[in-house]
Amino acid sequence: MTDSSGQIHLNQANIDELQKLKGIGEKKAQAIVEYRQKNGGFKNIDEFKNVKGIGPAIFEKNKSRMAL
Repeated sequence: MTDSSGQIHLNQANIDELQKLKGIGEKKAQAIVEYRQKNGGFKNIDEFKNVKGIGPAIFEKNKSRMAL
């Protein structure tokens, strides 16, 4: 889900919405969705770095646009 301020809500966003983040393509967006399914959603934004293929650089580019 994306809200009016352009924030991407990590626990609700679908694959298309997740791809609006910098450096996130279809495969990484799918990995984010799979991570949520296995772990029951993100408890904090830092947990985003635990998703396979998401490193500190991608996290830093996007952290201002991410919400829970």
